Amino acid sequence: MDVSVLDLNQRAIVRLGLDINDAVIFCYICSKISKRNIECDTGIINFTTVLDYAEIIADLPVLRVVSKRSIARRIDNLVRNGIISKRLIENNIVQVTVNYPAYCTLTGKEI
Repeated sequence: MDVSVLDLNQRAIVRLGLDINDAVIFCYICSKISKRNIECDTGIINFTTVLDYAEIIADLPVLRVVSKRSIARRIDNLVRNGIISKRLIENNIVQVTVNYPAYCTLTGKEI
């Protein structure tokens, strides 16, 4: 029996090279996305939002992270694993786009 954690498929988390902290950050990113943030690019649905590293630290004390650099490394891990892409807006603020196929793989949901 497959058990989900944070509404994510555990097998997909491991297969995609993530750990529980990465999964928490991914769920946080998804929670920041609303319908108005959805943009279509070349027929693939992407979900985009803006993140401030200091806000992530404040909103996710469960991570026990106090440095913006630690959050940046976690975000970079999601990028390396093809879960999201990012674009630097200004120091410690990034625009992230969730890769729709990765979203479906992790959540088991389609929109």
